[in-house]
Amino acid sequence: MRDDNLRPMWSETELDAALAALRSDVDTEEDTLTAVRAELIAAAGGPTERENPMTVTIAPISQEVERPRKPRWGTLTAVAATVAALAAGAVFVTTQGTGDTNPAAGPNAGIEVDLGNGHKITVDQPTLAPGQYRLQESHGWSGATHVGADVNDVTQVRQEGFSDTWTPATWTDDWRQTYEPGSFEVVSGDPDVGEAMRSKPSDLGGKCGQFGEQRNADTGETIPPCRGNGWEEIGSPEFFAGLPTDPQALYEKIKENVGSSGNDPHVQALMNGSRLLQPVTPPEVRANILRALALIPGVEIVDGAPLPDGRTATALAVDAPAAEVAYTLFVDPATGDVIGYKDGPKAKIDTSTWSVVDEMGAKPAK
Repeated sequence: MRDDNLRPMWSETELDAALAALRSDVDTEEDTLTAVRAELIAAAGGPTERENPMTVTIAPISQEVERPRKPRWGTLTAVAATVAALAAGAVFVTTQGTGDTNPAAGPNAGIEVDLGNGHKITVDQPTLAPGQYRLQESHGWSGATHVGADVNDVTQVRQEGFSDTWTPATWTDDWRQTYEPGSFEVVSGDPDVGEAMRSKPSDLGGKCGQFGEQRNADTGETIPPCRGNGWEEIGSPEFFAGLPTDPQALYEKIKENVGSSGNDPHVQALMNGSRLLQPVTPPEVRANILRALALIPGVEIVDGAPLPDGRTATALAVDAPAAEVAYTLFVDPATGDVIGYKDGPKAKIDTSTWSVVDEMGAKPAK
């Protein structure tokens, strides 16, 4: 993908519109494509004839980069960051740590979470010893749309990807993330343009959950890891300690950070709240987050929801047919880990498995 096909910086309004317009469940219906074209061009502030083509990419498992202002918990700047990062082969997944350095490795005491109407989850998280890593092995799909000089020159692709992320016991220590592309499809448009949008393998290191170079979406300035971009606000012990302990108050806090993305506010609340469920989010905080998500108006909770790999999960879902958006969070009822999500009514389910390993790059025996 050529650099001149990327729009390097987006305003908050542009990101809102792009995020609302582009979801991983690429829809090839002409009415939908027309709406995507219109919203993309409107977001970019351009006329129906564009001098510079642009490409927008949505990461497969949504997590992110934050703004240095009041956090929106990864809703918006993630889009701008992944535009550049996925072009280089990077992929962002739901992985951050809390800085827990408890030397006693092993599970925490289970916390029972009552979600209401008989639905219950046990939060039982491992405590990492120094030198250990929480490994997330993820399988997901991403969608990307390229708009050429002509508003009708639209190419859409769908990319399968496999990522592994090693989260250290201490949040500010070194992390590692690898990505391997899987199957690839040009859904519509120019096959040559689509082929140029194919993701590449990557192997990236970083600290505090930041892989590769990140830039402020408003200023274009490089953002150093562990400061000034919201990653530390989401992943740090200070962030979690500052969250309300009452589930209703926590839900109100999540709702405050929904913003104006154009998405349904209840769908967005579930998406934003799920981003707080990090690999080593403190168990008590994780339990309260799940209780808060169960308070979202219209949320449907289903026990034994099937995943593509044969596992079952407790699903929390919000569907907004009028807005043509939906989001489903799949949680392991025995641990409280996020083991899947579905972003859109026609999207595929992305999945994750979790383990603890004693070395960066190591994997458990299958």
